[in-house]
Amino acid sequence: MSKMTPRKKEEEKKDNLTPFDFVGSFNQSLLNNYFGGSSERFADPEQGWASLDVRGDNGLRATTKRREQMIKALEEYSKGLEEGKYNFEGTPYKDLGDAKARIQVAVDALKNTSKDVSDDIPAFNALGLDYRAYFSNGGNDASTHYDENGKPYTWN
Repeated sequence: MSKMTPRKKEEEKKDNLTPFDFVGSFNQSLLNNYFGGSSERFADPEQGWASLDVRGDNGLRATTKRREQMIKALEEYSKGLEEGKYNFEGTPYKDLGDAKARIQVAVDALKNTSKDVSDDIPAFNALGLDYRAYFSNGGNDASTHYDENGKPYTWN
């Protein structure tokens, strides 16, 4: 009988924990901290996230400024995670240490600019984030030039 009481308390404790949703909570944190909670403002190619890197002469964007901002956002998010607050059951993360370790791998990959994006993509995949959603070069965005039918060309 004495062994059953702790199990029940463990279950109650688990039920009181916030389910850990990295993708949802990180994206909301990014929107709240940098775009006033507006996903429309984030997505705006001329004023949102992508606009942190200006277009080059070829119309394409680099990723330098967005990488710097993403590093800062991931580090801030990781620092804000509190031990004993989350339930990791049913998530791809074993525990808080695993989540923080994966975030750090992504930060390190973004800081390593001597390599191409080949190390960034697996790090973002491990977090459940779509790398290209944050670091598009803008090549498929509509340009300010139009064809004979009035359809805008893309920057590619």
